[in-house]
Amino acid sequence: MSNILATLIAKLTASTISDLFLIIIFALFVTSTFFVIKKQSTRLVRVTPNLLTSLGILGTFTGIVVGLMEFDPNNITESIPALLEGLKTAFLTSLFGMFFSILFKGVEGIAEKKGEAEIVNVGPEEIYSVMTQQLSTIQDLKGSTDKLVVSVQGLDDMAEASNKQLALNEELLRAVKGEEDASLTSQIRNMRTDINDASRNVSKHFETQETRHEQFQEKLWSELKLFGELLSKSATEQVINALKDVITDFNNNLTEQFGDNFKRLDESVKKLVDWQENYRVQLEDMQKKYQLGVDAISSTEQSVVHISERAESIPVTMEKLYSVMELGHGQVTELEQRLEAFKDLRDKAVDAMPQIRTQLENTMTEISDSVKAASEHYEQMLEQSSKVIKDFSIAATEGADVLSEKLTTSAQDMGGKLIEASQVFESNAGEASSNMKTMNNELTTAAEQIRSELSDSLSDMNNVMRAMVTGIKEDAEVTSKTLESANIQLVSDTKAMRDESVNAIQQMKERLETSLNEVFQLQAREVQRTFSSLEDQIVKAVERTGSSVESQVEYFDKEMQQEINRTLELMGTELATVTQQFTRDYSKLTNEMSKVVSRSAQGAH
Repeated sequence: MSNILATLIAKLTASTISDLFLIIIFALFVTSTFFVIKKQSTRLVRVTPNLLTSLGILGTFTGIVVGLMEFDPNNITESIPALLEGLKTAFLTSLFGMFFSILFKGVEGIAEKKGEAEIVNVGPEEIYSVMTQQLSTIQDLKGSTDKLVVSVQGLDDMAEASNKQLALNEELLRAVKGEEDASLTSQIRNMRTDINDASRNVSKHFETQETRHEQFQEKLWSELKLFGELLSKSATEQVINALKDVITDFNNNLTEQFGDNFKRLDESVKKLVDWQENYRVQLEDMQKKYQLGVDAISSTEQSVVHISERAESIPVTMEKLYSVMELGHGQVTELEQRLEAFKDLRDKAVDAMPQIRTQLENTMTEISDSVKAASEHYEQMLEQSSKVIKDFSIAATEGADVLSEKLTTSAQDMGGKLIEASQVFESNAGEASSNMKTMNNELTTAAEQIRSELSDSLSDMNNVMRAMVTGIKEDAEVTSKTLESANIQLVSDTKAMRDESVNAIQQMKERLETSLNEVFQLQAREVQRTFSSLEDQIVKAVERTGSSVESQVEYFDKEMQQEINRTLELMGTELATVTQQFTRDYSKLTNEMSKVVSRSAQGAH
């Protein structure tokens, strides 16, 4: 904002700004005079004198700023004309504003006297209006008094601020003090040298003016001398000496007054330049601090953007982790199901193996007992037949073959035993063939007995085999039923386990989704809270920086206003003193001239 305003002011010239302020002051004077003539006591009329003076002072400050805008510390010689042009504009607007303020007060006083002269018949309405105006004036005066009290109360704060400013200036002076040519102290020293040279030039100019003034005095004296000789030769030497003393006193007083005033003006301008330089340094320091604040905010913004970018990758990573966890969970669940199935099969197999083993052992025991009994019976029969049968060897062989075939169909083990028994029988039959002849008669009688015994044995053996087959079939049916029931139970258990696994997987999935949603929501809240906190911190930092800058600018403006007011008041006081002294001296000169003229006239008579 300050750069834009400085650029706008730099585009304007001193004459343009001076014309603008003169037009505004003149327009305000004409408007307020119109209201006074119309006897309309408005607030604008009451504040017009102060407003005219304030506009003049504002024009003064503007002219000073314009002059300082073109002032180059590195090129003081060429910058002094622009500075003096701005100062001329500044003092011209102040003079114009004060002149119209005094003129308006005079016009207002004349209008009030004319209004008092015109008042002949005063009624209650006029008295009421006057009292109302007085009441408003008293209220305004009260407000001004309150403001004055507040201003007086703030003097302590201003004094403290001035002390702080003085301490800061001392620190700044110590900081910039140096011995190098490029240091601020050397530049100020060079500037002071240039200003001293300029002051010497001004002093030489004043001396030249004084010389010219003395020449003018001498010329005036010669002219007065001629005038005195022409008027009358009766003027005494005492009158001439008195006039000479008066003129000498006037010249001395004039020289002393204007010399002191110009010296004070020179000192005031120097102080103003020093103050402006300090103000510029402080503004540069403030600009650097403000730039540091902006850089800090920029770095904070970059950190926030970096955090946001990092936070954006978290949901993607969580989704990938979620898919990996789902895949791992599915594999674990499938493995658990398979392990459970193998476990159930193992348990069922373990439970069924004792029964199967028992059934097999019982079956094998029965078969072994049957085979053993049949083997013993056949051995006994073969032992008996080896003694008594020889003729029926062929029939016995055929019967043994038939028996062997039947035994083979019923049991392979029994067939093996019968084959062995048959072989034994054949071997025994070969041995017994020698005795068959002798035993032929005995075999005839025993054949019937053997046939009947074989029939009985075959019947018993068939019954035993049928019973054994029936038992095996029943045991197989029982085993099949047991396996079928176990299979049904296994299927139902597997189905129940599958349902339980599916439910457990669904519940685990829901819990996992709930947990992930809670984690994401918590993360989103944390990120949002972090962003809100960072945004609040940034806003607070910007507000603190803005308030600090505004307070510093207001403080500098107040200090500048006070310094310029004090300078203008001092200049006004000095100008008033010079004017009063000049008036007194001119009055004395006039009186002395009148006396000289009167004496000359008396001497002529």
